Amino acid sequence: MVQITKNGCLKINKPLQELLPPYFQLSYFPQNQELLLRESTLEDGGIRMGKTFVKLLPLSRKLHRCGVELPAYFEVGHVPVGKIWHGKLRQIPDEKLLASIYKDQKKSSREEARCSPAMERILERYAPLCEEIVQNCAKSIPIKDRREEAKLGLIEAVFRYEPALCTFEEHAREFVRDWLLSANKRYTPAAANERFSADRIRKAEDEEVSLYDLLAGSDDGGMGRWENQQETASFQASLTKAEQEMFQMVLGNASVSEIADRFSITEGHVRSKLMDLVVQWRQFSRE
Repeated sequence: MVQITKNGCLKINKPLQELLPPYFQLSYFPQNQELLLRESTLEDGGIRMGKTFVKLLPLSRKLHRCGVELPAYFEVGHVPVGKIWHGKLRQIPDEKLLASIYKDQKKSSREEARCSPAMERILERYAPLCEEIVQNCAKSIPIKDRREEAKLGLIEAVFRYEPALCTFEEHAREFVRDWLLSANKRYTPAAANERFSADRIRKAEDEEVSLYDLLAGSDDGGMGRWENQQETASFQASLTKAEQEMFQMVLGNASVSEIADRFSITEGHVRSKLMDLVVQWRQFSRE
């Protein structure tokens, strides 16, 4: 077995090391997804056998350009053709990656599983599918936030997958699309009245409305009327504990990135939640 690691290193297992010549050269042929190991010499720039890890950034870049996910694994035959060993690319199936994620979740926590190497490979593998969905639905959401939401949806799809019902690709396509459409509904009520910006101060009436204006100090019918402290306290009491903390951070002029760091969520998720708070306040203040 030959492995090209994510940071561009070559790793060869011991049984194969014992069969390969002292020096060899590597080349990759994308047409048949084969890695070739040719017998070579030091003078010809061959790689010296005996080191388990060898840095091969040019090869890893070529694999990346050819759409091969890293780390990549090649099954190399123990019998050479002439003086060439052929290694066939072996894709790790979705089922094996998912099993690794579920194992991490059981062993530690869901948060650990979300950051595992297997989850990273799932995200890389299904990035084109997410981009296809992003380009075709939930267009009320800004494109950057749409991509963040699609990523969150794919991660959640991993944990809600039922193998007996369909393939993971079918499940991911349907789940991410529904996730984005649900996120779109959360953006739409606020977007129907104003265009929001979570990090800038409003400079003129015809510019975007800052969420901080709405939440903390405006007199434009938003959340700026704090004279009635009893009403404010009643509204906060209607929120969850996490929403109350986010609410207080916004009132303290915390940035979106600071809120995202505090709750370990994306900035797109923060903006979506802040818009939910605005809508909740308006509904509460009209009652």
